[in-house]
Amino acid sequence: MEQKKKSFPRFYFLSNQSLLTILSNGTNPPKVCEFIGDCFDGLKSIIFNPAASVNEIPKTANALLSKDGEVVPFTVEDFTCDGAVENWLSRLEQKMRHTLYEVLDQSKATSDFWDNIDGKNREDWCADYPSQCALLTT
Repeated sequence: MEQKKKSFPRFYFLSNQSLLTILSNGTNPPKVCEFIGDCFDGLKSIIFNPAASVNEIPKTANALLSKDGEVVPFTVEDFTCDGAVENWLSRLEQKMRHTLYEVLDQSKATSDFWDNIDGKNREDWCADYPSQCALLTT
């Protein structure tokens, strides 16, 4: 377990029981996502695309779901949970950073148009972005 913690340091935030559950269900991403909030503060889960068949486990996600219920769609492409669990969680962390960077960049670009004749007012603009991105941009 120590090797797994070294390869994905956020495992240090988990109890040994939770870590064992994650490692034993590494090929079942929805089961792993029950513990994802313990690894990432503010994140509740990721939203999976429906599986191709009833017996198939969904492995492709299209958005982040915060603990407050906000949905942040991934930019560019969906995320696939494949390989060793510590590897795809590391890739997920990079995907989250990239997605939030893109959302923040877009929010900054559109904030220049607050209260313009053609732009949205600030309250409506805030509803277009995740709370933390809107707060940081403001």
